[in-house]
Amino acid sequence: MHITHARYGLFPILLATLVAEPVAAACSADSGTQRQHLLELYTSEGCSSCPPADRYLSQLKGEAGVWPLAFHVDYWDHLGWPDRFAQPTFSDRQRSASRQNGSRFVYTPQFVLDGRDWRKGWGKPPWRTSGRVTADRLTLRLEQGETSTLTAHGTWAGRTGQIFLAISENNLHSQVATGENAGRRLNHDFVVRQLHGPLSPLNGHFSHTIQLRPGWKRHDLVLTAFAVQPDDGKVLQAVGTPLCRP
Repeated sequence: MHITHARYGLFPILLATLVAEPVAAACSADSGTQRQHLLELYTSEGCSSCPPADRYLSQLKGEAGVWPLAFHVDYWDHLGWPDRFAQPTFSDRQRSASRQNGSRFVYTPQFVLDGRDWRKGWGKPPWRTSGRVTADRLTLRLEQGETSTLTAHGTWAGRTGQIFLAISENNLHSQVATGENAGRRLNHDFVVRQLHGPLSPLNGHFSHTIQLRPGWKRHDLVLTAFAVQPDDGKVLQAVGTPLCRP
């Protein structure tokens, strides 16, 4: 770089180029004051009744008012097919949610809506109803660069509530060779890769740094934030955003 060329008019052009190119991309989301819902699916590739539930979750892409997450559990792995997306912590999370709902057992597929057990046939989903339900505001802003580090900043307007952050990935596929789904190609969306929290907001603000794994498809990743009432696990608000291109 030879800045002595400025007398020929090149330096202003170079300076404008450097100013215009951002060091890192940032994207943001705001729940507003209308209730946004969190729909969790507990599923497994070793469960023959799970694919229809997985398909239902995939159909929610782009649907307003709901943030889906698929938690793959590991307690089916011993039946012949280890689910590569399963994590023991997700099985523990489902057991904890079941206890909070007064149940002594877990099962798949299970939908949990805003922290409570939910079945698809229980009437119209609340995010599709016309009634407006107000809730405290949750905001999210992401900062990321060329590296695999992602920093999430946000605000929570509620007086109580802990924050969780979930990194999920869309457009995943598995060719199952053994177990109950042997010979089937399974398609997955909203697969939770990492769950971070609980985070306790300080004066309504929270911040957390996340390390992205090499095998994840960056353009298919979504970060979902949700606020949870600590005493009973009720989800108070949710919001999310796809990761921005660096």
